[in-house]
Amino acid sequence: MLENTYHANICFQLCGTVGIICIVGLRITITEPESVQFYSMLNYMLTMLSQLFLYCWCGNELTTKSQDLREWLYQCPWYEQDGKFRKSLFTAMERMKRPIILKAGHYIPLSRPTFVSILRSSYSYFAVLNQAKNK
Repeated sequence: MLENTYHANICFQLCGTVGIICIVGLRITITEPESVQFYSMLNYMLTMLSQLFLYCWCGNELTTKSQDLREWLYQCPWYEQDGKFRKSLFTAMERMKRPIILKAGHYIPLSRPTFVSILRSSYSYFAVLNQAKNK
């Protein structure tokens, strides 16, 4: 339900962040380092990166915890419990075979590797634009 509610917004934000980081980085290289505009753009870029990191970190933590939960349930003293509890535990563990993965746009997983790949692609586009600007 959470993914269905926010997947489009997060997808647009992930895709837009690549362009925004690239353009803002390019503007930062043009602007005087002592100006207010320089610091406001730097602040904007850091805010965008921290918001993106928050999405990816939370998605990664959810995936990790959902993977660990199945093992933790198995390690509880289930063999000492009654049949109803064991049946419920079995059903829960069967449903937990696949970890919970939050995705943006239903296909981009929110994880730390996704955050790193967004940073890499942003820097690549920035380097190309910066090289074109200098020529």
